[in-house]
Amino acid sequence: MLVRVPRFLVLLHGESTTLAALVATWSAALLAAAFAAWWARVVVPMDFLHTAAMAVVAADLAAGFVAGLSNGTTSYYHSQPRALWTVLGLNIAPPAFLLWLFPIGGIFWPVLCVYALGGAAVLLRVTHPETRRLLSGFLVLLGSAEIMAGAGIPGEAQFLGFAYLFKILYS
Repeated sequence: MLVRVPRFLVLLHGESTTLAALVATWSAALLAAAFAAWWARVVVPMDFLHTAAMAVVAADLAAGFVAGLSNGTTSYYHSQPRALWTVLGLNIAPPAFLLWLFPIGGIFWPVLCVYALGGAAVLLRVTHPETRRLLSGFLVLLGSAEIMAGAGIPGEAQFLGFAYLFKILYS
């Protein structure tokens, strides 16, 4: 059953999507935000501002990760490449927040951002769906190797880096 998406959510879901995609996307966002807030307050512990930023970034990455798998989002971006460029431009923000939350080496998050957005720019030029999907998977794996090779990167930051790569490169 297709659901018409409110105008302010079109960049996340496309113009229409299934109820299952909406539930999965928003459930992932809420669960990620709750877990990140718990982790930031209890495990690390971070102050309120860092905790709030961590929850927002986690929700954004989770929602983008799951929405990127839906047909509604995928078909919307393939028919509206300008909208995809807009979303890619907005996705400079998560690495900036992650740099503030995890100031590891200073260059890790900017390099990951340039890699992901550069890869997305290349993928936008690929017209054959299977080739694009295969190249997306390759770029995610190559970027994941970059993340894992980074010395001293905490597991939490690695996980968020993987989610960022998948969100940007596999949608």
